[in-house]
Amino acid sequence: ALGALAIFAWGVYLSPVHAYRNHVKSVLRGRNRSYTGYFQGFEHEHVDKDGVQFVPFMINVGRVQDELDDRLFYFDANLPLPAWQEGDLITIISQDKAVVSWERATSLPTPA
Repeated sequence: ALGALAIFAWGVYLSPVHAYRNHVKSVLRGRNRSYTGYFQGFEHEHVDKDGVQFVPFMINVGRVQDELDDRLFYFDANLPLPAWQEGDLITIISQDKAVVSWERATSLPTPA
């Protein structure tokens, strides 16, 4: 009975905490990248990625008409969603598509 209780407790209570801990560690220690683009909107469905719930969204980093310039990112579902409107220019700092931080941008970066 104790073994069954331990398996139940791990699956329901401890596993999500462990997954979120791993997510935070990777955000703090991983390679971060910066993208500036036009916000296109949040998806309505949450996504489970490595045991952590995220809200997917897209930004366009180039010409708005070109779908090849669209980038998919994941915003932590445990945090309040930002009040972004479609077309807002934002800069995203991400680690493996998970948002680490963001800020409003004033212009797109010039290509090098």
